[in-house]
Amino acid sequence: MNVSAKSALGELRAPRVQWSAFVPVLLCALLAAVAQWVPDGVENESHAPFIALLALLGAIGVIERRKQSARDILTLVVVLLGAWEIATAKAATSVHFLFPTPEMVLHVYLTDYAQIGKNIATTSLFLLCGFISGVAAATLLGIIVGWSVRAKKILLPIVKVLTPIPPLIYTPYLIVLMPSFFWASVAIIFLSVFWGIFLSMIFAVSGMDQKLIDMATTLNVNRAQLYFHILLPYCLPHAMDRLQQAITAAFMVLFNAEMIGNAFSGVGWYIAWNARFADYTKVVAGIFIAGVFVVLLKSILRRARSAVVRWR
Repeated sequence: MNVSAKSALGELRAPRVQWSAFVPVLLCALLAAVAQWVPDGVENESHAPFIALLALLGAIGVIERRKQSARDILTLVVVLLGAWEIATAKAATSVHFLFPTPEMVLHVYLTDYAQIGKNIATTSLFLLCGFISGVAAATLLGIIVGWSVRAKKILLPIVKVLTPIPPLIYTPYLIVLMPSFFWASVAIIFLSVFWGIFLSMIFAVSGMDQKLIDMATTLNVNRAQLYFHILLPYCLPHAMDRLQQAITAAFMVLFNAEMIGNAFSGVGWYIAWNARFADYTKVVAGIFIAGVFVVLLKSILRRARSAVVRWR
């Protein structure tokens, strides 16, 4: 095939690529038309919030139209929303209490936003206190133990035994032992984060390049300079790599604690409390909040990692 033929073929294919970039937007428009104009088979809430959500997804589709992965994810989300809308609102003849319509779930966010905001703030406070303290303690103690040959020989076998134990096992005991649910939640998150990062720091220091150690010895640095100017920058990327897994584990443990403990607020409590009264519309709303919450936290951690360990 000569150059002119390839150029002509590229011009013929260009419109297809351009139109495919707007597939999520077209799907959003189609689903909005279905939601508005196809009669509901069940008693439903207003379609306006659902159409506004589709408009927001369509706007994201326009902004991210050049990214294939973003378009694919957005397309899948819209298809799932369409299947949910058709199965629960259009094709159904009665509302099943386990499967609310999208409009009903969005109505919860519009009417129960004060309670939802309070629960999100409570869960965020628990995570902030337990997560930051766990990461800081695990990083510093891991560096100290990893640098000390004697301490490493004593503690490493114990840490290897404690690290694989699921953090959920600690939950019932800490809820009973701690003076309040706040401190029990902080302790649960602390333990769920601490052991994995602590072990990772020990191995990171142990595997440190001998050339760096020799250079530090040549410069006659003191112990504080060794820990904070050499070992900490070297090990910090290893700690940041573990944060993605640690935040997921901490969130799961906290949710479990809020569900079974004496909590009166929190996203996990919100789900468990409404499940007791068979209000599954709010349960589904709480589940979506939990999912979005975790995704946002992971996104924040990725950005924090890029900012903190720029040299990596």
